[in-house]
Amino acid sequence: MSLPWHIPLESLPSLKEKEGPIETTQLKHYCNLNIHENPSEEVQTGLMCEIGMNNREPAVLQRLIASGMTVARLNLRDLEPDSCDHLIQSIRQAVYNYSAELEYVYPLALIVDVRGPDIVTGDLKGGPKTMIELIEHETIRLTTDPSWRECGTAECLFVGYDHLTDLQPGDILFIDSLMSGKVKLVILAVGDDSIECKIVIGGAVGPKMAVRLSKVPRENDSSNKKGRESLDSVSCPNWSLISGYSEGQTISAKADYKKNVIWNQPIDLHYVSKGIQGWPKIVLQVNCLDSLGRSWIVGYGSCNIPAAPGQHLIKVPCWVPAATTVTDKLRQMFIGGAHELSQTDIVNLGCDRFKLNTQSKGDIELRIYIILRNFNQFGVEYK
Repeated sequence: MSLPWHIPLESLPSLKEKEGPIETTQLKHYCNLNIHENPSEEVQTGLMCEIGMNNREPAVLQRLIASGMTVARLNLRDLEPDSCDHLIQSIRQAVYNYSAELEYVYPLALIVDVRGPDIVTGDLKGGPKTMIELIEHETIRLTTDPSWRECGTAECLFVGYDHLTDLQPGDILFIDSLMSGKVKLVILAVGDDSIECKIVIGGAVGPKMAVRLSKVPRENDSSNKKGRESLDSVSCPNWSLISGYSEGQTISAKADYKKNVIWNQPIDLHYVSKGIQGWPKIVLQVNCLDSLGRSWIVGYGSCNIPAAPGQHLIKVPCWVPAATTVTDKLRQMFIGGAHELSQTDIVNLGCDRFKLNTQSKGDIELRIYIILRNFNQFGVEYK
């Protein structure tokens, strides 16, 4: 038996041609309307109906289709796999019967809701019938420590979400309340296995309450992206660091209306040297953090520190390894992300970098102030 969706496109009825040209303005369209004509017999809007165990019979589904249903929705979260299979077969049978009556294929769309399990809090200290009151402007700690799973209080609640500490300060959480509305929390600080939150909107909370996350947008372009720059200083054994941090200095900033990101962060380093060999370099790594909390590399760069004292303005070109296959290019276009270097030493080693196929990603301007001391006593001159 040939199913409706197996019918070739050539057998589908041709669409009815529109009578007359389309008007150039909405006013002309209204002026040409004839209110005495019969309305259009074609359905101009789509209707979505949720199909469950109560309306799964093909005859009931066929009446829904005849009433204008264009989309059938299945909620897999509330159904067993076998029940979902039976529902899909019933929908197919209903579409087949209705298409046979019309003598052409009726296009019915199917939406499947595959939402994962909810994030819920743990039990409370007083038992399953206990309720705690979260007071506005107070603070509460949410933790993933299993020892708090069955002894939650108004000061600390267990949340069954392994990536809870991946959230950032300023992110928002909502907890279902036993009263009207939801409890709103704003993250103040993130620890190893817990987060400290401020209660913006209070309410009563019981055990096993659903938690919903709402992240603050952090992106890196005109759509409100946020850039994160990591700065390292590389030198040879002739140079010793006296003060400051030579690596791991991270600065975050958000793009302005000109799509420029300004990292206004002073960096102070003090070196002593036994020789001029291995003059220090600055290695830059720029990351992007999007609204979903995903972080990926958007630029590598390096430059030599000037050998002359005074103020210097240096422009550092940034690059990333280019996508070489069509699959990688499509993945970066629709999903985001980029290739990363497994060994970051390649950034400041020119001989190895030129073996890579790279893509330019813009420039970073550095304003550097150099102070040299006692170099002339050892025969080092600078111009």
